[in-house]
Amino acid sequence: MNVPMLYDKKWLFIILFWFMWFFNFSSRVVVGPVLPIIEDNLAISHGASGGLVGLCFVGYGLSQLISGIIASRVGYRRTILAGFLILIFALIGAFFTRSYRFFALFFFLIGLAGGAYLPSIIYIITKKFPYESWGKAVGIHDSAAPSAIFATPILVAFIITILNWRSVFLVIAFFCLIVSIIFFISIKEPESHRKAGMPEISIWLKKKSTWILFLLWIIAAGLSTGTYNIFPLYLVKERGLSITFANKIFGITRIGGILLPVISGILADKIGFKKIIFFAIIIDGILTLFLGFSLPLSVMVILLFLQATIISAFFPVGLIAVSSYAYKEIRSLAVGGSVAIAAFIGAGFTPFALGVIADYLSFATSLIIFGTISIIFSFFAFLLK
Repeated sequence: MNVPMLYDKKWLFIILFWFMWFFNFSSRVVVGPVLPIIEDNLAISHGASGGLVGLCFVGYGLSQLISGIIASRVGYRRTILAGFLILIFALIGAFFTRSYRFFALFFFLIGLAGGAYLPSIIYIITKKFPYESWGKAVGIHDSAAPSAIFATPILVAFIITILNWRSVFLVIAFFCLIVSIIFFISIKEPESHRKAGMPEISIWLKKKSTWILFLLWIIAAGLSTGTYNIFPLYLVKERGLSITFANKIFGITRIGGILLPVISGILADKIGFKKIIFFAIIIDGILTLFLGFSLPLSVMVILLFLQATIISAFFPVGLIAVSSYAYKEIRSLAVGGSVAIAAFIGAGFTPFALGVIADYLSFATSLIIFGTISIIFSFFAFLLK
């Protein structure tokens, strides 16, 4: 980023959006680091634990599916603010609950509320920035997600040494409140295009590239968030690490993904998105496969670092790809629909499926299976026009 950019008001907004995405994303990824504690406290199976993660991302996917439509009618700013208010309520509810049933309810609400953000903020960003700057703007904004993936396990490891582990939900709720107040004060409702009609939606859904992107988003979400929420269980239950040590290792291995979204966004402005999508998925699939083998801890830490880093290149480029294929009238709907499907199946179903396979076989076997599937489907990137 050059010096003039720092004095451009648009880039100051990106900093605000970055923190909003960071805490929004943290509200969901915190589930993984605390999952072993919840499993022990409630005496539930790996499959039931994975089900909690799944419900969170089913809620997220459902919200993504409808929030683009709602935002085009009630306003993008209002949709984001409403989502943050519900998110704060759900996080506070998760702090107080003591039963599996209510954990499931509040995790579902955390996903449902958090999903209102991304379709609307991508619309706002693409309205504020010219097309040739989309890669940089979206890349910088999206780097908040891997930053949250890096920081959240470390935050959990720190909090459980000084406070009750449930306090992590209150900490995230507090910061969500702060950024939502700043957003309310500083951001005006953007000018909207006419409401999208069925012709635009129908044309978009008839494109082969739309469905290929759906598939690639599913795989990428599974490699990123889906495996993320099951890795702490794997490290604690099968590798025998303490939860504090596992979360510290897990957090440190996430640090590589902070800069790569920015780099991939800049590259997308120059070389396009097809090659970036392919290499991100195939390399990450190979790394996930090898994580299923019985390797020394030092090697596993290196693989976890690379696995988390490489897949982070996909998401800003994936958002740019979806935005490029859709009419501007349905851009928020297209982003929401793509991320919704990824959340339902990739982030939601993947941890549940991995947990069920682990109950019958092992976590290692589930990682080998999913890594192989990812490698195969990475080649679909070359079918994009």
